[in-house]
Amino acid sequence: MKRRKLTIAVLTAAVLAGGGTATAFAVSHGNGDDDGNGGTVKVTVTDAIDSALRAVPGTVTSAGLDDSAWEIDVHGKDGVWHDVTLDATTGKVREDERSDSDDRAPSPTDAPVSASVAAQAATKAVPGTVTSIDLDHRHSANGLVWEADVRGKDGRHHELTVDARTEKVTVESPDHD
Repeated sequence: MKRRKLTIAVLTAAVLAGGGTATAFAVSHGNGDDDGNGGTVKVTVTDAIDSALRAVPGTVTSAGLDDSAWEIDVHGKDGVWHDVTLDATTGKVREDERSDSDDRAPSPTDAPVSASVAAQAATKAVPGTVTSIDLDHRHSANGLVWEADVRGKDGRHHELTVDARTEKVTVESPDHD
């Protein structure tokens, strides 16, 4: 158990030192158990978005890492909302749950900057790994923004906003966790 935690810590440090949007990181469940996928997240947010869009063509409005899965909201070209869950190690779709709920705002067609482009802009501003990205209109006087969470190379959690029209990045102060 101690050896596993040490291995995860060393792997995490090595991978974070590598940087870029193609970064992977180790996920520890705290109990020393293997999650069936080796406990390692290998699929980046941009790769997860690409996989979700291959499964459900449309526009991504949200992507977040939850344990060993990426959860991605897609407004399909069919006009239906899809909650796509992908394995964070393989990128394979685990589930595509459809929802006819239209209470999700804002409209994804209003954002010229895609989730993938916003994630790339976020990691240019703060090198590290994007762990979530969400389209939001409530927190910006200028309209739509992407809210991005980045686990920086410095090991800290950073919150950023990316303008959904211009790609301009605003970095909030990092959390010291």
